[in-house]
Amino acid sequence: MIARIADLDSFRVEGTVSDVHSSSLHGGQLARVKLGEQTLDGRLASIDPTIENGAVKFKLDLADARNPSLRNALRVDVLVVTDARANTLRLPKGPFAQGGQTEEVFVVQGDHAMRRRVRLGLSGYEHYEVLDGLAPGERVILSDMKDYKHLKQVDLK
Repeated sequence: MIARIADLDSFRVEGTVSDVHSSSLHGGQLARVKLGEQTLDGRLASIDPTIENGAVKFKLDLADARNPSLRNALRVDVLVVTDARANTLRLPKGPFAQGGQTEEVFVVQGDHAMRRRVRLGLSGYEHYEVLDGLAPGERVILSDMKDYKHLKQVDLK
């Protein structure tokens, strides 16, 4: 190779993920890049088969590789979509959940909050999938309520 010419108007993202998740990666897989308040869509172009320091490297082709917010050596969060379900009930992530498949949450009912067991499914960057225990339109307290877990009901002011 004599010279390599870079096109600084078009970008590709290089990312790493723990080798624990390497079996979930495959070429063409959907991924999202968090760029400040923007989210750019992309697809896994290649996955390096070698593992270095417990991490797997991959390259991502962006749908909008010429986005004006992109810069050389810019650090971004890359969210690889390993599974997706349509038309599901979901909750925003918050301190109410401790990372289990079932969680005790408080559901607002008038001037009370009633404790209820909820089963969670897929977990994303911003939301949890609700498998059962809640109905659409119910309001859930998302803050940390572990000090009240021993109560079945909490009075609201």
